Amino acid sequence: MRKSLLLLVITLLGCVVLAGCSIKAKVAKPELSGDNQYEANQASEQNEEDATAPDMADSTEPEEDEENVWDGGPDFSSLADEFYGLSYTMQTEDILEKYAINFVDGGKYADFEGDIGDVISEYKNKDLDGDHKPDVIKREGKHYVFECTKKGIFTTDDYSALPNEGEVIEFQDLGNRNVCEILITHYTYGTAGITAWDTTLYTSMSGEWTPYTIIDKEGIINSKELQEAIAEKTGHPYEANSVRIAGVELEGGVCLLLDFGSKDGALQTTEYTGAYLDVCDDGLKSYGLSNYTLKTVWPLETTGEPVEMSKELQHDLNIFLSNFSEQGYNCVGYNPAEWAHFTLDWKILNNPSGLKYENGRTWIDQSSVNQILGRYFGSNLEEGDFFGAGENNPYNGTIEISEDNKAWYTEPSVDGETYLGNAFSVVTDLQRIPGDNYDFLRAEFTIYAVNDLEYEDYGVSNTYYSLTAAEAEKLVGEGRIIPKETGVAIIDDVVSKHYDDGYWLDYYNLFE
Repeated sequence: MRKSLLLLVITLLGCVVLAGCSIKAKVAKPELSGDNQYEANQASEQNEEDATAPDMADSTEPEEDEENVWDGGPDFSSLADEFYGLSYTMQTEDILEKYAINFVDGGKYADFEGDIGDVISEYKNKDLDGDHKPDVIKREGKHYVFECTKKGIFTTDDYSALPNEGEVIEFQDLGNRNVCEILITHYTYGTAGITAWDTTLYTSMSGEWTPYTIIDKEGIINSKELQEAIAEKTGHPYEANSVRIAGVELEGGVCLLLDFGSKDGALQTTEYTGAYLDVCDDGLKSYGLSNYTLKTVWPLETTGEPVEMSKELQHDLNIFLSNFSEQGYNCVGYNPAEWAHFTLDWKILNNPSGLKYENGRTWIDQSSVNQILGRYFGSNLEEGDFFGAGENNPYNGTIEISEDNKAWYTEPSVDGETYLGNAFSVVTDLQRIPGDNYDFLRAEFTIYAVNDLEYEDYGVSNTYYSLTAAEAEKLVGEGRIIPKETGVAIIDDVVSKHYDDGYWLDYYNLFE
């Protein structure tokens, strides 16, 4: 179960209300309150404390005739195709160059008209209204036409079409109705950075496609509450240029990336925060400015105050991240199959007691899976997600039930993985972001491997887990270790507020 299902306290409410009907948002996991954190931590610490050395590396009616009608439940899976949350793994400039027709291939398609799916595959033959039939997104002149086989056709207003401007389209089934809401965000490249404006959310909740203005053509955010929050932060009455809107995302609602930084001549500073909006009959409802929204929707833009690392902190964070790098973990976000695989590899490398070996497969029981996830993610796999981890599993993983009625996750036993575990992480930069219940750490890191000869004789020396960036580079020059990848992680710093030790991984992304 994700933290959002584990909590009793929800930081962000995920209800979008349109035409008197509640739209349930698929928001990212909120923070844990103190009591629930304690309970989760106690469960996660059991049976894993004797790990060996590498753990030092530690009221609209439902649509008729649909196969999957609205149920409002957490396991709802929309029949409609969805495309959203792009900023979780990409920066805005990259999103524009890949998904804004105006900028694709160096602006080659700036004057393109027709089915934009012919140029951008993510927009081709998408079923936006859950009827198993492909819908078409066309560009005609300066506007777009959406041709949906079930919900009908609608046309957008014209957009400004200067050479440095373009639109990104996202769609998500916010209401669990097997029909997507559609967000169109218009962006401009400017001297102060990329700015979003003229942004509209389209919904068919009321029966016909209806536009809701998020940001108007003058750059004004259509939310009195958010305008007041921005004015309070800046100390000045709200106007269009009070804050740069650096990005807009469809993520369980409409999320804004706000930059309160400044520009003084050539000196440009950024100060990002997030804002989460619900769309209601009487306008946009804001939940205020939020570092939580920032880190869960724009992790790559999340920054904080620089932290000078002590030897102890360097060691602890190197160890924590090495638990992921030693097995080649590379999962961005929540993925039950990847999480189950992580626990099995962690067990094999660090504490194989309790594993079972049968029929050429290695087995880890459900309880151990959740204990390890509690320890490193502050979360677990709820029943449905645990059993779902065996479906379309990239590691040929399966869920098995033993004779004593215990559930197990299994994968084929592999011999000869000599260098599984030949990796460790070194944190190269650390920043702290304040949170309501605990702070977050943004860590940039490099993954290294020990040269083969040394690894065969000694493995990964415990001294490597205490390396600073400068010390690691010196060993690279001596040929003792080899840099493999770099990455960024956001870590819940539950150590400082609630526990004697331990961190939780919130975000993990590797770069080439």
